[in-house]
Amino acid sequence: MVLVVVITFILITFCLMRSIATLQLDGGCMVFDFVNTISNRHVPEAYDYLRSYPDFLEWAGKVGLLDESRIGELADYAASHPRKMAMAFDRVIQHRELLFELFGAIAYKHAPEQGAVIAYNTILQETFSHITITITNKQARAMVSDTTLHLDVPLYLLIKQAFDLLTGGRLERIKCCSNCEWLFFDHTKNGKRRWCNMQVCGSRDKSKRYYHKKKYM
Repeated sequence: MVLVVVITFILITFCLMRSIATLQLDGGCMVFDFVNTISNRHVPEAYDYLRSYPDFLEWAGKVGLLDESRIGELADYAASHPRKMAMAFDRVIQHRELLFELFGAIAYKHAPEQGAVIAYNTILQETFSHITITITNKQARAMVSDTTLHLDVPLYLLIKQAFDLLTGGRLERIKCCSNCEWLFFDHTKNGKRRWCNMQVCGSRDKSKRYYHKKKYM
């Protein structure tokens, strides 16, 4: 009985430690912060921070993708339309994994699979049918033009930002962390960054290399 209580406590503590609120934003842009909402896709204990559409909205608020009032409107609408919410969340995960496939290939200096490119182009056409540009004498800004509530609004903005990344002429700056495999955009002056977070993954990677060096000396 005591063992069960201890294990339960550990699991609860672990879940509380891993939440949208505590999620590190080390991608260098919102698109990669979105892709990085899963801890590590290539290990059995990978943790997915997005487990529901409300989680996605919480993340959108955390990174500033949408303002609080818009998020509140979407949350209320989603709660009143559970079927639409479930379908929208399926698209969230599908879009996230597609973006990982595209940018992950680029990070490893490969061309993405043609099927992924075709899928992205299909989504892009849908996205741009909802995007308009507002222009002043000082700036131009892309915004979702829908006047009605649509649960895909955050996705439209992310897909547009992904388009900007892909066509921005700096693909060599798209990288994959050598420790945790999170994607990040290298904003450093010399373009030599290797880790998503120097203090976390950089320290871990250096510790591993030091351990193996000492082990085989």
